[in-house]
Amino acid sequence: LATTCSAAKVVPGMVEIRDIAGLIKGASTGAGMGNAFLSQIRGVQVVLHVVRCFSDASIVHVDDPVNIDPVSEYESILEELTIADLELASRRLPALRKKATTGGDAEQKLPVYEAVLQALEAGRPPSSAPG
Repeated sequence: LATTCSAAKVVPGMVEIRDIAGLIKGASTGAGMGNAFLSQIRGVQVVLHVVRCFSDASIVHVDDPVNIDPVSEYESILEELTIADLELASRRLPALRKKATTGGDAEQKLPVYEAVLQALEAGRPPSSAPG
């Protein structure tokens, strides 16, 4: 990329990957590692979601180590993350509305937060919100 763009300075990229096991269906209500897991990923910029697509009775699995359903697992995790996002947005929105009445930065953030909350309430990811 640096050669193609004739960059004057090359800064190597870095990706740090952490395995944070423990998110299962019901995590938003405290199941498994629950909120501990959700707090671990709250500060990250990207979530790389790896789902097991093979059966192996010797590898521990929370439901069934033999009858693996990767699509169902993916959907469960996505649902838990959506619920956590919905709870977080719902808690932050009242304070943001109050700050928006005084103008400034909060006034511009408010429509974005409201659109994200509407998307989450409809069961859609935040990225589907307009704006």
